[in-house]
Amino acid sequence: LSEGLHSITAIAKDAAENTSTASGSLSLVIDLTPPVITLTGANVTVAHAGTYTEPGVAALDVVDGVITVTQTSTINVSVVGVYTVSYSAIDAAGNSARGHGAPIGSLERARISPMADLETAYYLAIDVDDRPGVLATVAAVFGEHNVSIRSMEQSGLGGEARLVFITHRARESDLQATLHDLRGLDAVRSVGSVLRALGD
Repeated sequence: LSEGLHSITAIAKDAAENTSTASGSLSLVIDLTPPVITLTGANVTVAHAGTYTEPGVAALDVVDGVITVTQTSTINVSVVGVYTVSYSAIDAAGNSARGHGAPIGSLERARISPMADLETAYYLAIDVDDRPGVLATVAAVFGEHNVSIRSMEQSGLGGEARLVFITHRARESDLQATLHDLRGLDAVRSVGSVLRALGD
């Protein structure tokens, strides 16, 4: 199966070619994308034989969200020099990422962008009333906040429908504003999974 969300159902057929009704669906997420490690603190200068304090680092995975980061390098404060701190992170699917922090000993500050300025594509699922005009209303909310829709898939669930969107790259702040307005629509029953989609 390809990476992403899949819905799996099963049927059975006997020797007489009698076919059962379809089973309930099972949602399966295939995760092939490693987490992204980001330095959240500034560069650090440590006095000789002083105490090193971790400047701050975070790892974000498109499926697992925030995950644990492990420091994989050694800082010897008894030996003068410039050290580069290395980190690793592994998500629940076994995808691993490695990253490097700013050099220890440098006075240059790390440039950290606000989360609201993050630009990436997004995957989101919305449950709505299955009636005319709802899709147009939902799509209009995306447009109002400059979030461009790359693809959309609809599946019926009795009196409601599930809309699954993948967007083009959009700012985090614009996506959050879109989600806020979607939750306020009468036709929207719930906003389900919202995932950042890294890569192309």
